[in-house]
Amino acid sequence: MAEAGDGQLRSETRRRSREIKVRVTPEERARIERHAALHGHETAASFMRAVALTPAEPSPRVRQIVGLLGQIGGWLKEVDPILSRSNRAGAARLRKQAQMIAIWQRKLLGDDDARQGHQDKA
Repeated sequence: MAEAGDGQLRSETRRRSREIKVRVTPEERARIERHAALHGHETAASFMRAVALTPAEPSPRVRQIVGLLGQIGGWLKEVDPILSRSNRAGAARLRKQAQMIAIWQRKLLGDDDARQGHQDKA
């Protein structure tokens, strides 16, 4: 049996020392427990842990917004050569906006590389 200070690993329960408390209605608890059983979890806690720690797929609405941002970014890139010939400051501003759109697309999709200053390899 493992004893304190012996250097052996502790059980899952002993390693999990922090709690997150969530209040639910009796109906919500019943639903969570039903979903846990349907998905093969022995407890509601293991189900909630698995759901909370698994990255979620972007919703259809988020994917639609990302697509629209892509269209706008494409339009800006189409206009860029025209502005470059006549107004360099305007073209630079337009390029910056296109880069910001690309960053927001990645942020919406949960890309960890989406940060200020990240440049596209275009």
